[in-house]
Amino acid sequence: MDGKLPEGKIAIIASRYNEAICDSLVKGATSTLLGAAMMLPAS
Repeated sequence: MDGKLPEGKIAIIASRYNEAICDSLVKGATSTLLGAAMMLPAS
């Protein structure tokens, strides 16, 4: 694998070393993605 993601795919990678930080990172990332998706034109 060359480390590239397939086009149109998004990965959120967070360590479970600190659960609170991980949960916060995932929540922030999904919030950002949802906000961006809502700005896309309807298909």
